[in-house]
Amino acid sequence: ENYPELKHLSREAVRGWISDEIAHGRRGLKNKSSAIRMLAKYLGNGAYVLPTHAIPKKQNYTPYILTDDELAAFFLAVETTNNRYAPFLQETVSVLWRLLYTCGLRPREGRLIKCSDICFQTGEILISEAKGNKERIVIMSSDMLKLCESYNTRRSAVASRCEYFFVSSNGNSLKADQLNRWIKHCWAQACPGTPPHLLPNLRQYDLRHRYASAILQKWLDEGRNLYAMLPYLRTYMGHEK
Repeated sequence: ENYPELKHLSREAVRGWISDEIAHGRRGLKNKSSAIRMLAKYLGNGAYVLPTHAIPKKQNYTPYILTDDELAAFFLAVETTNNRYAPFLQETVSVLWRLLYTCGLRPREGRLIKCSDICFQTGEILISEAKGNKERIVIMSSDMLKLCESYNTRRSAVASRCEYFFVSSNGNSLKADQLNRWIKHCWAQACPGTPPHLLPNLRQYDLRHRYASAILQKWLDEGRNLYAMLPYLRTYMGHEK
Protein backbone atom coordinates (compact mmCIF):
# COMPACT_ATOMS: atom_id res chain seq x y z
CA GLU A 1 0.00 0.00 0.00
CA ASN A 2 2.77 2.45 0.89
CA TYR A 3 5.42 1.37 -1.63
CA PRO A 4 3.60 0.37 -4.82
CA GLU A 5 6.77 0.73 -6.93
CA LEU A 6 8.90 -1.39 -4.59
CA LYS A 7 11.35 -3.57 -6.53
CA HIS A 8 13.10 -5.18 -3.57
CA LEU A 9 12.58 -5.52 0.16
CA SER A 10 14.22 -2.31 1.35
CA ARG A 11 15.09 -1.19 4.85
CA GLU A 12 12.81 1.81 4.51
CA ALA A 13 9.78 -0.32 3.60
CA VAL A 14 10.30 -2.95 6.30
CA ARG A 15 11.03 -0.42 9.04
CA GLY A 16 8.07 1.65 7.93
CA TRP A 17 5.84 -1.39 8.09
CA ILE A 18 6.87 -2.41 11.60
CA SER A 19 6.56 1.18 12.86
CA ASP A 20 3.00 1.28 11.53
CA GLU A 21 2.17 -2.06 13.18
CA ILE A 22 3.47 -0.83 16.53
CA ALA A 23 1.72 2.53 16.27
CA HIS A 24 -1.66 0.86 15.66
CA GLY A 25 -1.14 -1.76 18.38
CA ARG A 26 -1.79 -4.66 16.03
CA ARG A 27 -1.51 -8.18 17.34
CA GLY A 28 0.77 -11.03 16.30
CA LEU A 29 3.77 -8.78 15.69
CA LYS A 30 6.27 -11.47 16.64
CA ASN A 31 4.87 -14.00 14.15
CA LYS A 32 4.47 -11.40 11.41
CA SER A 33 8.03 -10.16 11.86
CA SER A 34 9.33 -13.73 11.71
CA ALA A 35 7.53 -14.23 8.40
CA ILE A 36 8.97 -10.99 6.98
CA ARG A 37 12.45 -12.02 8.14
CA MET A 38 12.12 -15.44 6.49
CA LEU A 39 10.88 -13.80 3.31
CA ALA A 40 13.95 -11.55 3.18
CA LYS A 41 16.29 -14.51 3.68
CA TYR A 42 14.49 -16.39 0.93
CA LEU A 43 14.69 -13.45 -1.51
CA GLY A 44 18.36 -12.74 -0.85
CA ASN A 45 20.05 -10.27 -3.23
CA GLY A 46 20.28 -7.51 -0.66
CA ALA A 47 16.75 -7.87 0.77
CA TYR A 48 16.61 -6.21 4.18
CA VAL A 49 16.51 -8.75 7.01
CA LEU A 50 14.72 -7.31 10.01
CA PRO A 51 16.87 -7.82 13.14
CA THR A 52 15.24 -9.54 16.09
CA HIS A 53 15.97 -6.59 18.41
CA ALA A 54 13.74 -4.38 16.25
CA ILE A 55 10.66 -6.09 17.72
CA PRO A 56 9.65 -4.56 21.08
CA LYS A 57 9.60 -7.10 23.87
CA LYS A 58 6.20 -7.93 25.23
CA GLN A 59 5.79 -6.73 28.78
CA ASN A 60 4.72 -9.32 31.29
CA TYR A 61 1.28 -8.60 32.68
CA THR A 62 0.92 -8.41 36.45
CA PRO A 63 -2.36 -10.12 37.37
CA TYR A 64 -4.77 -8.40 39.69
CA ILE A 65 -5.88 -10.74 42.48
CA LEU A 66 -9.39 -9.85 43.62
CA THR A 67 -10.11 -9.76 47.35
CA ASP A 68 -13.16 -11.60 48.69
CA ASP A 69 -15.15 -8.35 48.88
CA GLU A 70 -14.11 -7.33 45.36
CA LEU A 71 -15.01 -10.75 44.01
CA ALA A 72 -18.47 -10.57 45.59
CA ALA A 73 -19.02 -7.00 44.32
CA PHE A 74 -17.87 -8.00 40.84
CA PHE A 75 -20.29 -10.92 40.51
CA LEU A 76 -23.10 -8.80 41.94
CA ALA A 77 -22.40 -6.25 39.20
CA VAL A 78 -22.41 -9.02 36.58
CA GLU A 79 -25.82 -10.21 37.75
CA THR A 80 -27.40 -6.74 37.91
CA THR A 81 -25.88 -5.06 34.85
CA ASN A 82 -28.16 -5.61 31.88
CA ASN A 83 -27.41 -5.20 28.20
CA ARG A 84 -30.52 -4.19 26.27
CA TYR A 85 -28.87 -5.14 22.97
CA ALA A 86 -27.93 -8.60 24.23
CA PRO A 87 -30.35 -9.54 27.03
CA PHE A 88 -29.09 -13.12 27.39
CA LEU A 89 -25.45 -12.00 27.68
CA GLN A 90 -25.78 -11.10 31.36
CA GLU A 91 -26.91 -14.58 32.35
CA THR A 92 -24.37 -16.24 30.08
CA VAL A 93 -21.31 -14.38 31.36
CA SER A 94 -22.49 -14.83 34.94
CA VAL A 95 -22.24 -18.59 34.54
CA LEU A 96 -19.14 -18.50 32.31
CA TRP A 97 -17.07 -16.32 34.64
CA ARG A 98 -18.12 -18.35 37.68
CA LEU A 99 -16.93 -21.44 35.83
CA LEU A 100 -13.60 -19.77 34.97
CA TYR A 101 -13.13 -18.95 38.64
CA THR A 102 -14.34 -22.16 40.28
CA CYS A 103 -12.46 -24.43 37.84
CA GLY A 104 -9.46 -22.19 37.15
CA LEU A 105 -10.00 -22.24 33.38
CA ARG A 106 -8.34 -20.07 30.77
CA PRO A 107 -10.89 -17.69 29.15
CA ARG A 108 -10.65 -19.44 25.77
CA GLU A 109 -11.11 -22.85 27.39
CA GLY A 110 -14.36 -21.76 29.02
CA ARG A 111 -15.69 -19.73 26.12
CA LEU A 112 -15.34 -22.59 23.60
CA ILE A 113 -16.76 -25.43 25.68
CA LYS A 114 -19.17 -27.46 23.58
CA CYS A 115 -22.38 -28.98 24.85
CA SER A 116 -20.98 -32.42 24.03
CA ASP A 117 -17.97 -31.72 26.31
CA ILE A 118 -20.11 -31.61 29.47
CA CYS A 119 -21.33 -34.64 31.40
CA PHE A 120 -24.16 -33.47 33.64
CA GLN A 121 -24.28 -36.85 35.40
CA THR A 122 -20.73 -36.58 36.78
CA GLY A 123 -19.96 -32.85 36.50
CA GLU A 124 -16.98 -33.59 34.24
CA ILE A 125 -15.95 -31.17 31.49
CA LEU A 126 -13.64 -32.14 28.68
CA ILE A 127 -11.38 -29.16 27.96
CA SER A 128 -10.58 -29.67 24.29
CA GLU A 129 -9.46 -26.09 23.52
CA ALA A 130 -6.55 -26.22 25.96
CA LYS A 131 -3.20 -24.52 25.44
CA GLY A 132 -0.83 -26.56 23.29
CA ASN A 133 -3.73 -28.63 21.93
CA LYS A 134 -3.67 -30.81 25.04
CA GLU A 135 -6.97 -32.10 26.38
CA ARG A 136 -7.80 -32.53 30.06
CA ILE A 137 -10.81 -33.15 32.25
CA VAL A 138 -11.95 -30.89 35.09
CA ILE A 139 -14.76 -31.58 37.53
CA MET A 140 -17.27 -28.98 38.65
CA SER A 141 -18.39 -28.56 42.23
CA SER A 142 -21.99 -29.56 42.99
CA ASP A 143 -23.23 -25.95 43.14
CA MET A 144 -21.46 -25.04 39.89
CA LEU A 145 -23.01 -28.09 38.25
CA LYS A 146 -26.51 -27.02 39.37
CA LEU A 147 -25.89 -23.55 37.97
CA CYS A 148 -24.81 -25.00 34.61
CA GLU A 149 -27.85 -27.29 34.53
CA SER A 150 -30.16 -24.33 35.14
CA TYR A 151 -28.39 -22.27 32.48
CA ASN A 152 -28.53 -25.16 30.00
CA THR A 153 -32.31 -25.32 30.30
CA ARG A 154 -32.65 -21.64 29.38
CA ARG A 155 -29.96 -21.60 26.68
CA SER A 156 -31.80 -24.42 24.89
CA ALA A 157 -34.64 -22.00 24.23
CA VAL A 158 -32.24 -19.38 22.84
CA ALA A 159 -29.79 -21.43 20.80
CA SER A 160 -30.67 -25.10 20.76
CA ARG A 161 -28.76 -25.68 17.52
CA CYS A 162 -25.51 -24.04 18.62
CA GLU A 163 -22.79 -26.56 19.50
CA TYR A 164 -21.18 -24.20 22.02
CA PHE A 165 -22.44 -24.18 25.59
CA PHE A 166 -22.00 -20.45 26.14
CA VAL A 167 -23.87 -18.51 23.47
CA SER A 168 -24.58 -14.91 22.57
CA SER A 169 -28.06 -13.54 22.01
CA ASN A 170 -27.87 -14.23 18.27
CA GLY A 171 -27.29 -17.93 18.90
CA ASN A 172 -23.58 -17.98 18.05
CA SER A 173 -20.53 -18.54 20.22
CA LEU A 174 -19.25 -15.68 22.37
CA LYS A 175 -16.43 -13.51 21.04
CA ALA A 176 -13.33 -12.69 23.08
CA ASP A 177 -13.49 -8.94 22.34
CA GLN A 178 -17.13 -8.83 23.43
CA LEU A 179 -16.26 -10.43 26.77
CA ASN A 180 -13.21 -8.21 27.29
CA ARG A 181 -15.35 -5.10 26.91
CA TRP A 182 -18.05 -6.49 29.18
CA ILE A 183 -15.70 -7.38 32.03
CA LYS A 184 -14.33 -3.83 32.09
CA HIS A 185 -17.87 -2.47 32.18
CA CYS A 186 -18.90 -4.77 35.05
CA TRP A 187 -15.68 -4.03 36.95
CA ALA A 188 -16.44 -0.32 36.75
CA GLN A 189 -19.99 -0.99 37.98
CA ALA A 190 -18.59 -2.97 40.91
CA CYS A 191 -16.44 0.00 41.99
CA PRO A 192 -18.77 3.04 41.65
CA GLY A 193 -16.64 5.24 43.89
CA THR A 194 -13.51 4.92 41.74
CA PRO A 195 -13.10 6.58 38.32
CA PRO A 196 -12.68 3.87 35.64
CA HIS A 197 -9.24 5.13 34.59
CA LEU A 198 -7.98 4.70 38.17
CA LEU A 199 -9.21 1.12 38.55
CA PRO A 200 -6.71 -1.76 38.42
CA ASN A 201 -6.83 -3.46 35.03
CA LEU A 202 -8.98 -6.57 35.43
CA ARG A 203 -8.97 -9.32 32.79
CA GLN A 204 -10.94 -12.54 32.50
CA TYR A 205 -7.64 -14.36 32.99
CA ASP A 206 -7.37 -12.86 36.48
CA LEU A 207 -10.23 -15.11 37.60
CA ARG A 208 -7.92 -18.05 36.88
CA HIS A 209 -5.13 -16.40 38.89
CA ARG A 210 -7.56 -15.79 41.73
CA TYR A 211 -8.53 -19.48 41.67
CA ALA A 212 -4.90 -20.59 41.96
CA SER A 213 -4.27 -18.11 44.78
CA ALA A 214 -7.34 -19.30 46.68
CA ILE A 215 -6.35 -22.95 46.36
CA LEU A 216 -2.79 -22.27 47.55
CA GLN A 217 -4.06 -20.24 50.50
CA LYS A 218 -6.53 -23.00 51.38
CA TRP A 219 -3.72 -25.57 51.43
CA LEU A 220 -1.57 -23.30 53.57
CA ASP A 221 -4.42 -22.89 56.05
CA GLU A 222 -4.77 -26.67 56.16
CA GLY A 223 -1.05 -27.11 56.83
CA ARG A 224 -0.45 -28.96 53.57
CA ASN A 225 2.98 -29.30 51.95
CA LEU A 226 2.72 -27.01 48.92
CA TYR A 227 5.61 -28.70 47.10
CA ALA A 228 3.77 -32.01 47.38
CA MET A 229 0.44 -30.52 46.32
CA LEU A 230 1.57 -28.34 43.39
CA PRO A 231 1.60 -31.23 40.87
CA TYR A 232 -2.13 -31.70 41.48
CA LEU A 233 -2.85 -28.03 40.85
CA ARG A 234 -0.57 -28.01 37.79
CA THR A 235 -2.36 -30.98 36.25
CA TYR A 236 -5.85 -29.66 37.00
CA MET A 237 -5.05 -26.24 35.49
CA GLY A 238 -3.24 -27.65 32.47
CA HIS A 239 0.19 -26.18 33.22
CA GLU A 240 3.42 -27.59 31.84
CA LYS A 241 5.37 -26.58 34.94
